[in-house]
Amino acid sequence: MVAQPAFYAFREDEMSPGGDLTSDSEIDTLLRARVETAFHPSCTCKMRHDDMSVVDTELKLHGLDGLRVVDASVLPEITSANLNAPVMMIAARAADYILGTPQLWPFDPQG
Repeated sequence: MVAQPAFYAFREDEMSPGGDLTSDSEIDTLLRARVETAFHPSCTCKMRHDDMSVVDTELKLHGLDGLRVVDASVLPEITSANLNAPVMMIAARAADYILGTPQLWPFDPQG
């Protein structure tokens, strides 16, 4: 868009990747070399009860016995905070499922 004549007065030469890349193949090669995930990737193996889900509510992969997914990818929606605590809770619950133990009840300091 910035290469359009209306922007000529507002732009300089392209800094990165530069004007050298013109073909789809060159752009593809550059993207494969430079693109990476950032922040907190999640939600790629959603846990739900629908046709688009990847794991069930016990974190078992649909269509493959003996495999569970236990990481941030099972979150159905991106959280608005760091993923550390939710992933620890997912892992603790997965351990309960694997060991066949009941879920721990919340700590009640009153009794």
